[in-house]
Amino acid sequence: MCTKTAMIIGALVWIDVLTVRIRRLHDTDRRGWWVLLVLLPFVGNICLFILMLLPTKRNSRWR
Repeated sequence: MCTKTAMIIGALVWIDVLTVRIRRLHDTDRRGWWVLLVLLPFVGNICLFILMLLPTKRNSRWR
């Protein structure tokens, strides 16, 4: 029973992290599809991390 609960909590946390990443990419005026970079081993996570560090654009098409 504990493993089912842990899986449900893990899935909810994963969805939350995914949506926060997509919102951050939208803040930098990029499409949410860039989040798929995490599918590339090691390099994808580094690239996504760098994209998330970029400053927010004031006149974003998402606002």
